[in-house]
Amino acid sequence: MAERDLIGETLLERYRVTRAIGKGGMGAVYEAIHVALGKRVAIKVLLDRYADHPELVQRLEQEARLASAIGDAHIVDVADIGRTDDGRPFIVMELLDGESLAQLLERTTPPESRLARLVAQAARALAAAHGKGVIHRDIKPENLFVLERSGEDFVKVVDFGISKLVGGGTGNRKLTGTGMVIGTTAYMSPEQARGEDVDERCDVYALGVVIYEAATGELPFTGDNDLQVLGRIANVDPPPPRALRPAISPELERICMTAMAKRREDRYATASALADALDKLRAGAATAPTAQSYVPAPAAAPRPPRPRRHATRWIAGAVAAAVALAAVGVVLARHGSSAADRVEVSIQTDPPGAAILQGDKVLGYTPMTYEFLRENKVVELTAQMIGFDIACFVINPLEEAHEVHVRMPKAGTSDCLHER
Repeated sequence: MAERDLIGETLLERYRVTRAIGKGGMGAVYEAIHVALGKRVAIKVLLDRYADHPELVQRLEQEARLASAIGDAHIVDVADIGRTDDGRPFIVMELLDGESLAQLLERTTPPESRLARLVAQAARALAAAHGKGVIHRDIKPENLFVLERSGEDFVKVVDFGISKLVGGGTGNRKLTGTGMVIGTTAYMSPEQARGEDVDERCDVYALGVVIYEAATGELPFTGDNDLQVLGRIANVDPPPPRALRPAISPELERICMTAMAKRREDRYATASALADALDKLRAGAATAPTAQSYVPAPAAAPRPPRPRRHATRWIAGAVAAAVALAAVGVVLARHGSSAADRVEVSIQTDPPGAAILQGDKVLGYTPMTYEFLRENKVVELTAQMIGFDIACFVINPLEEAHEVHVRMPKAGTSDCLHER
């Protein structure tokens, strides 16, 4: 059945719908006018097929309540809530004339001073939300709307639909419970990727990702699927921004990577602290971040080409339970070496997409090949993947067979005692 168009209808006897603005996977947005005040507004309505889903209805209503309760100029204002004649829930919001940061980034790379201003405004809006016990949990360029006020950029944070209440006990745990992976994958913090409980610093991390993407033109973590991306977020350091775009200032790189620290304790403690650092950068008096300074790590090795397949034998891969990661099992076949002192080893995992590490060094992502020194010395490796335990395995580069297949064990099923 076709979705009923609301254009021309009057909702709650006061909002006359004038045009469609856009449509997403679960809802549609319309422009309307308040018939008594002549004020233009935006109306977000759930699609008909989702109107009977209690959790989605609660999520829309939560967005209205939380955004309205925060009451910050940089957070979209929600003025009303109701249902259409056929029972679809909707919320009435201020109409924003501008574009999302995502749309802006498609057109241009903003100068550092402009980027710092935009993100600082978003950070202060989030600080206001955090002060009311609200964590956004889905900060990304699409949810940062850029307007013009008095000739200057003015940011509005939108979409509090999957926000979490902390401390008050009024949140719905069906929407916000520990163990759920909630948010947009590329902008999730490591603790979100692991399904752990989160605090305000997950929003700080997401703003760090926004800075990284806006400054470099690339996301810090990508992959063939969400599972790969989550695994890399949880376990791998991204290339420092200046490795991708040397024109980025060291100060902006430090701010970005401090916000994106793997351990939340090493990030800015608050969104306000991040905003302060960005304001200092804009003022030309940037100082070291208040959190632990970021020490750039070497960039992860580029993903090698897919290796050829060979007849193989399997070696059991053991695993250590740690942060819902991956472990492995192994297969071997012969590969020639281009140099007398090195030997090429092919590594595959089941499922593919695991990060292969030697100590703390990321060698690549499976399926992959890697050249080891040809010496009679056992090399200890681990395979890590979100949703699995860490897998520990060893190879000897002098063995004739040099294709390793690692079978990833389920979380909590391994007895690997290898210490990373």
